[in-house]
Amino acid sequence: MTPVVKATAPPRIQEAVLATQGLAISRQRVVRLMAKLGISARVRRKFKVTTDSEHAWPIADNVLNRDFIATEPARGWVGDITYIWATEGWLYLAVIIDLFSKRVVGWSEAPSFLIPNSG
Repeated sequence: MTPVVKATAPPRIQEAVLATQGLAISRQRVVRLMAKLGISARVRRKFKVTTDSEHAWPIADNVLNRDFIATEPARGWVGDITYIWATEGWLYLAVIIDLFSKRVVGWSEAPSFLIPNSG
């Protein structure tokens, strides 16, 4: 039984071979070669929205008012949170960047996105 080849992969491979090697090959030949070699396309996962704006946590004031140009160090910091898949599971990373130097001034990582208890 030959592996299933996604319809989007052969045209991309066909274009890449033409662009890099200068060879004109048919899409069906790419399908046959992929099946023969046991190669299949990786399916892209659907984008999942992870932002929850309907929470009860306090929201910080917008003191920068979208003015991201700093004239001296430590006059404005911006931050963001992201998550990275690691072999142990999700790793959450928070980063603070100084607007003047564009350098990271602080960061923190944690295995959970939950806010730790302060008491």
